[in-house]
Amino acid sequence: MTLRIVLIEDDYGDAELVRAYLEDDADHAFILDHAPLLEDGVKLLEEGGADVALLDLNLPDSSGLTTFTSLRARFQDIPIIVLSGLDDREISTMAVREGAQDFIVKGNFDGKTLFRAILHAIERHQLYRQLVGAALSDELTGLCNRRGFLALAGQMFKSAQRLARGAFLLYVDLDGMKSVNDGLGHREGDRMLKDMADILRDCFREADVVARLGGDEFAVFGLQETHLEAVEPKERLLGKIAAFNAASGRPFTLAASIGLSCLDLDCARRLEDLLACADARMYEEKRTRSNRSAPRRQPPAGCLAPAAFGDGGQGQPTPKARTDIPRLPPRIA
Repeated sequence: MTLRIVLIEDDYGDAELVRAYLEDDADHAFILDHAPLLEDGVKLLEEGGADVALLDLNLPDSSGLTTFTSLRARFQDIPIIVLSGLDDREISTMAVREGAQDFIVKGNFDGKTLFRAILHAIERHQLYRQLVGAALSDELTGLCNRRGFLALAGQMFKSAQRLARGAFLLYVDLDGMKSVNDGLGHREGDRMLKDMADILRDCFREADVVARLGGDEFAVFGLQETHLEAVEPKERLLGKIAAFNAASGRPFTLAASIGLSCLDLDCARRLEDLLACADARMYEEKRTRSNRSAPRRQPPAGCLAPAAFGDGGQGQPTPKARTDIPRLPPRIA
């Protein structure tokens, strides 16, 4: 097997030394792609992926542990080994706690040592993903379950706070699930859940966390630059639902109430706050559309719920997003 290795290192001398070390180990075939900037490394990984990434923490366009956490947040499926010129126990411990597969000090390894570290990193990462997949996935749909969502989205949420990045959360509740179960049977109800899961997979990026929280409730968490970017995925999701209903031939109509919350607008000191805001907006959308007299579900203090992002649903696009919402700086815990 030929390994694809992406090396993100601004020192061309160190990069050539790594290449020479790897070439000394004739037992393993590899392709080494070198990027001198974090931005260039991100492009390489987006375009072709990698079996492993070797990362220097101090680059011209990023420095310190932030270099690792930003890359880790975007490529959680790729094991990352940190190569550092500093033998700093505190930094190495923090990097491993954040998800680095290894922390290797430059000048303290040869070809065999480096390749052994790479192979072990790949094996550990694969085992970790398998264990995570078994414990954190929903058996019916294959999406993350609630536990998986809180774990994976929680990591991304913390990264967004550290990096002052925006983030969005969609809370999706299937409408009419009980009627389908009662009238058509639980087999059709399960098919309805699987159809919704397939639409969500198709609608959102691989880097986003998509989950079935339980019953007929789903959630999506993703990073973004501004809150306005989150409106477009909601519109796209509603469009996908409408297209599915027009072509599926199912004995039921797929419909959903959707609540949206954003890190840079809401009271999101914790992921649970963002989830509660989106849940309140979803519930208000469902309540308003059905003209229910039930009491409102109270969002956390400071949340702009319920009416911040339109009131679409039922597979129909929402009205034009409001742009008069004041921008607030991200809250860093």
